[in-house]
Amino acid sequence: MTNFRQYFKKHLKDNIRTLIYVHTVVLVLTFILGMNLQPVYKYGDSPRLVAYNATLYIPVIFLGILAYVL
Repeated sequence: MTNFRQYFKKHLKDNIRTLIYVHTVVLVLTFILGMNLQPVYKYGDSPRLVAYNATLYIPVIFLGILAYVL
């Protein structure tokens, strides 16, 4: 168990800057895309909100590509 802990700490120290950069980019993308959500209304007898046109899958795809590359 201590070997794993030592390995994890060393690996985290080596890659902390990369992790911070990736998380910052993804958080900014998520925030920008989240602010641009557009509501979808269904009109009929009583208009109601059905869903949002969400593009929040884009940061997830971006993070997956970054994880693969790194």
